[in-house]
Amino acid sequence: LDAGVGRIRANLTSRLKQGRLTQPAFDTMMQRVHPQLDYAGFETLDIVIEAVIEDVPLKQKIFADLESVCSPTCLLTTNTSTIDISIVGAQTKAQNRILGL
Repeated sequence: LDAGVGRIRANLTSRLKQGRLTQPAFDTMMQRVHPQLDYAGFETLDIVIEAVIEDVPLKQKIFADLESVCSPTCLLTTNTSTIDISIVGAQTKAQNRILGL
């Protein structure tokens, strides 16, 4: 988790140094990052962004888990660039709220 947060921080820091982001905006964005290894508290979220490796069975398992713990109005998103979104959500009944970023 530390490596992922470090990458987010580095990307935002680069934008900050380029003048494309203000310090208050940087601080706000970093405060919104909440990495975790379990689904505790997910029932209250409006959006979840999945960012695991490009592994279809793993992504399908995660989305099946997310469907069971998130509210029915929560948007379930993936950052996949190579896997069809319909395949990612194939093991769920939530295909209408699974989006690609």
